Amino acid sequence: MLCISTHSCKIIRLVENLFSVKSEDEEIHEIIDSWKELPRLFLDIIKQAFLYIVYITFFIGALLLIIGVLEWMSGWNEIAGKKNIIRGVILIIVSTAPMIV
Repeated sequence: MLCISTHSCKIIRLVENLFSVKSEDEEIHEIIDSWKELPRLFLDIIKQAFLYIVYITFFIGALLLIIGVLEWMSGWNEIAGKKNIIRGVILIIVSTAPMIV
């Protein structure tokens, strides 16, 4: 079976169980077991999406921090540089807060 991720494997297995030819009792139990896995599958997908959002937030915060430091130290745009440093630090703190708690 060709799977891109574990989630796609679980979904493919669910569809296979729905359309496979087996005895009535086996088929009903496998369908029920497949449907029981769906909430866990959805929670895993939501968890992965949340982690991607955290990674993107951390990346943007680090980028703002670096740009702010460069602006502030070069004297090109001191006020905006200080604001970017503060924004970057806040984004980094917000992105690491779920990991700490």
